[in-house]
Parts: sequence; C-alpha cells; structure tokens
Amino acid sequence: MRRKNGRGLWENFEYLASLCEEWNDKYPDGLYPAGRKRLVVEDAWRAEDEKLGIYKTS
Repeated sequence: MRRKNGRGLWENFEYLASLCEEWNDKYPDGLYPAGRKRLVVEDAWRAEDEKLGIYKTS
C-alpha cells in the first residue's frame, strides 16, 4: 500500500509509534505513580495458553 499510495499513508501511525519508542527509551520502567493502585486486567486465555505451553508462569 505504501508503494502505491506514498509515504503519507501511514504517516500519523508512524509518528505516534516513534513517539512511543522514544518514551519507552526514556522511561523503561514506566511512569506510573509509586503506590498507586493498578487495575486488574483479566487474561481470559491464560489457562489455555498454559495448557499449550505458550505461556509459562514465572
């Protein structure tokens, strides 16, 4: 698609991705406030992945 439609096709995404890479380089451990409660995110497929050996508990 880029060859046919030019470099501008993904320009906004590319710019956002480059900003994310720079931020991750600057803050490798994140910038979440210490002591702040984190949200619980359910991993609906974890048990299935463990059965298949795709996900290993540490």
